[in-house]
Amino acid sequence: MQVVDVIFKPQGIVVKFDNGTRAEGKYRTINGQLRIIGISPEQRTALQTFYNQASTSTEADLRFFALAALRPSGNAGGDLGGTYPNPTVNDGADGTAIHADVVDEIAAVTVKATPVSGDLILIEDSADSNNKKSITIGTLPGSSDQTSNRFLTAQDFMTSGLTGPRYILINSQVPVREFAGSGNDDEMWGQLGIPERLVGTTLTTKLHYASGGTNVTNFKMWIDYISTTDGEDIGASVTTISEVWAGTGTADEHDIVTFSSTITVAPGEILHMRVYRDPDALGDTNNDGVRFIALEFEFAERQGPPS
Repeated sequence: MQVVDVIFKPQGIVVKFDNGTRAEGKYRTINGQLRIIGISPEQRTALQTFYNQASTSTEADLRFFALAALRPSGNAGGDLGGTYPNPTVNDGADGTAIHADVVDEIAAVTVKATPVSGDLILIEDSADSNNKKSITIGTLPGSSDQTSNRFLTAQDFMTSGLTGPRYILINSQVPVREFAGSGNDDEMWGQLGIPERLVGTTLTTKLHYASGGTNVTNFKMWIDYISTTDGEDIGASVTTISEVWAGTGTADEHDIVTFSSTITVAPGEILHMRVYRDPDALGDTNNDGVRFIALEFEFAERQGPPS
């Protein structure tokens, strides 16, 4: 004889056996222990085996958990459906869960304004029967940060009257701006739109140039800049970076040098700049002209689908 179910009721206990019989008895709590009385010795033995308990008491001294003694039966209610002992949770019962076919649940979650590559996303894996998995933003196809660059060439800058450098063609086909080796400051102005997908706040700036002669002594280039967006003062104080480089001694050779100081901007801003050379400045000893080809701006840019 084996027990197949035990049901506790306010008036007593009902034990069901595998041979179709049942027994009803009384239970009491004695010294913190639950004890069953009023059942036959054979039924008591089967009940002991059912709970895997040893007992020397003639009253079956079964140490049931309190929860087992209060186990409900019948139809479930409230947020639960089905019947005991195995009820189900009704859809929508958990107010903080995300459910199928329920509108505006994701829109109600707190927004993270600036996601990073380590942030997690919940997916259903199409290659694994749509089982749920987590991935990081950085592992999305095409979502990694990549190095990008933008160029402003000699033709992208403007000059003001006679104060700016002369525009010339090398070999009648390559446009450059000639920054003189002596005399007044040569200057020009340009603007650059900063991508919304900029990662960080810095641009590495490179000067593309060619020497106007064979002088190998130093020349110095300067950039005054300010970056602005909606509501900001375009007349605010500028930031200046400058660098001294040695001339190559090779006329009309395309060379690239990098400013050691970076330019600080923010995504979506406009970078306004003045580029100039003062051949009489301290550190500029090169008497040949410097032929400006372009400024190159290098930065990290987030890739991926359009936002």
